[in-house]
Amino acid sequence: MAKPNFDYYVDPNGNRSIYFRALDLILANPIVFVPSIAYLVISVILTFSVLPAFLVSISLGLVVLIIIGLLVGIVLAGALLITQSMITSSMRGVSPSLSMNGINLSRSSGVVLSIVGAYLIDYLLGSVGLGALGTLITLVVIVLLIPALAVEGGIQDVLRNGYLNLMNIYRRDGLLALLIVLSSILVLVPILNIFFIPYSIALYNLASQQPIMNQHSQQTYVPQTQYQPQVYQTGPYGALRADGMLTFQVFANVPVQLTSALIEGLNVASSNISPSVLSNGVNDVTVNFGPLTVSPNSVYNVIIYYVSGNVSSTFTVRAYGTL
Repeated sequence: MAKPNFDYYVDPNGNRSIYFRALDLILANPIVFVPSIAYLVISVILTFSVLPAFLVSISLGLVVLIIIGLLVGIVLAGALLITQSMITSSMRGVSPSLSMNGINLSRSSGVVLSIVGAYLIDYLLGSVGLGALGTLITLVVIVLLIPALAVEGGIQDVLRNGYLNLMNIYRRDGLLALLIVLSSILVLVPILNIFFIPYSIALYNLASQQPIMNQHSQQTYVPQTQYQPQVYQTGPYGALRADGMLTFQVFANVPVQLTSALIEGLNVASSNISPSVLSNGVNDVTVNFGPLTVSPNSVYNVIIYYVSGNVSSTFTVRAYGTL
């Protein structure tokens, strides 16, 4: 099976835009369309199954409608989580499969409850003539869920991180953020969602690999400085092993010194970085945090602090947990 080519990360001004690279990613791995096809088929069957209940009585129809909303929400949540696992597997150079082994439902409970809750609210409001409001709530949840499918925690953690991740991309590229929002909305459109479930997820995952601006960034610019450092992760996700070794690739346009690293969520820091001084270009970096409790296939954000001349700042590394 064809694999995506990540060489374009070396050249941030490459000719092929990220919109088409996301398309390359899903077309190179057509199996990623299977969860969205299954979701469409199941949701259509469940939706039409509610009609006979209304012919018996309105009260029975409403009960069945609530059950349908619950089931459709669960199916969509499963389709999103499986597709996320398949997309990120492909980005790591591993042929994606339909296996559920890489999905921990307890850690993904916030994602499942978010979409199930949105569907239940949508169906309930629709039953009392407020379907437009219910649809709007579902749209907002979906837009925030796509950038947060790898987030652990409750509903509030998922939606908050989805918003922050989307804002990070918006600060860097407003058009890219808008496209992620639009493609996420189309996830809810029948037939079109066969394509847009994997596309919106691939688009966000690739976008998250670009230079990230975040609330941790503290940058001081001195006018006498004759350059502006550009330092960011390149290539597919890094790897964070249970023995505490983090490996990743980073691009720097000028020599910089890496001073420390902090794993968000775990609040574990380290200054044991090799090499600590980056040369101009792409560098392979290793950070030793010591033994950790790492969840396989979970995505970790690691804040890397660096200095270059009179400029101090940070960049974010996204890494997969491995044994």
